[in-house]
Amino acid sequence: MSLALALTTSAWAMNNYDVSKMSAEEAYQHGKLLRSQFKNSEAKTYLQYAADNGYPNGAYLYAMESMGNQTNPRAVENAIVYLTNAAELGSRPALRYLYRQGEWLSEAKRLKYQTQYYNSLIELGAQSPGVAYLCLSDYFYAEDKELSAYYLSKAIEFELPSAHMISAQRLESEEGSFFFASDRVAQVEQHYLQAAELGYIPAIKKYITILEQKGKYKEALTWREKALTQGDITSLVSLGAIYSGSSVRYGFVEQDLAKAKAYFELYLDNAGQDSLSDIYKQTEYNHKNIIDKITVDKEHQVERIKDGLSNVDFFYNYDFLWSIN
Repeated sequence: MSLALALTTSAWAMNNYDVSKMSAEEAYQHGKLLRSQFKNSEAKTYLQYAADNGYPNGAYLYAMESMGNQTNPRAVENAIVYLTNAAELGSRPALRYLYRQGEWLSEAKRLKYQTQYYNSLIELGAQSPGVAYLCLSDYFYAEDKELSAYYLSKAIEFELPSAHMISAQRLESEEGSFFFASDRVAQVEQHYLQAAELGYIPAIKKYITILEQKGKYKEALTWREKALTQGDITSLVSLGAIYSGSSVRYGFVEQDLAKAKAYFELYLDNAGQDSLSDIYKQTEYNHKNIIDKITVDKEHQVERIKDGLSNVDFFYNYDFLWSIN
């Protein structure tokens, strides 16, 4: 069940966020979204509920969120308990984490989790072969580069954007043979572009960086708008700055205070302050500056711009824990 689909369930359609009235999966999906919007403290309530009610990846995500508090030994111990529970419930990312990074476990236990993880990938192949190939590529990467490359090529055949992204990253790290360095660069950029064209936010951001390094800011602006329509929450801030006229690199863009205000407001409406709090405070400051400058007639444009983005299901930050396989 996708997050977009989960958001259409009755619990959310009625704006009912009472966790006790949610299923474990609904709580997980809602907690996952809150976390991606920098509302980490609130997210943990829903993720813990999902974990305590037997949802494997809910236990994993709650554990990883708790694991971040390295200054609190009790929090880390609690995270390990939930991480272990997640693995016992069959969470693939939990199994992967424990066999690779579970230094506190015995070798026998880590080997057990490794075997379970590998077997889960074989089972995954029957339902999602592309994802299974990608995970197998990662599984064999350290010990058998050739086999790993084969599985990655199979994943690319399924047009998985993450597979294109990983291929680009491996090429950047000097893997593969090219007679000319320019051929390697071209292949890297092509993989990033293919992943970006599939709407993959991490690839879009990387491709924007590539374009900006080449001085292609007009093309980069188009991709920044593309990232926004994909729901990238940080694009609300960067585009707000560009249209407010405060970006030196994008000085060619005509100032549009209505757009800037709309984007800043959408960020403030959707983002929390548990992560990237400095960005939130700066956005508040920028928003207040625009309020002092914008005219009444522009306010109608602000609302139209926000309404025009109503087809974006949700704004979120795509990080390594967003797409759990």
